[in-house]
Amino acid sequence: MEESKNFLKDYCKWMEQKINMSKSMILYGKSVSSVRRRKINYLLGFRKLEEITYLGVKLATRRLKSLDFQHVKRKTMEKINTWGSRSLSLAGRIVLVKSTLFSISTFFMSHSLIPRGILCDIDKICRNFFYGIRIMVDRVCILFLGGGCARLQS
Repeated sequence: MEESKNFLKDYCKWMEQKINMSKSMILYGKSVSSVRRRKINYLLGFRKLEEITYLGVKLATRRLKSLDFQHVKRKTMEKINTWGSRSLSLAGRIVLVKSTLFSISTFFMSHSLIPRGILCDIDKICRNFFYGIRIMVDRVCILFLGGGCARLQS
């Protein structure tokens, strides 16, 4: 453990920078024993973390749950709410869904396993935006066999 401290000192000399110990934190894996964690914290003076968000991605030693990915759904909905007020052609909606909405979930999928329920919800949000489906109580339509749409009577 003393080697770790010496390595950090050498690194600071090489880079001509200094580590701010009050801002430095450490995230331990599951294989590090609690005794070893305490020794490292005491020796280096770093704070211990259970999870951290870095560049918008949550890093944790536990398996991430659906609740941890609600921000992905929120970001997708924010984008749609921004675009929803504009009149977009079908081609415009295709471009927006492919370039922006799916790229949000793809970014997070490249770092962690997203629960299937979240992916299905994002897919549903994108599908509804693509087909122009807006869920409003006063404008619910039903599709007739002959085609077309009729307004439900309240």
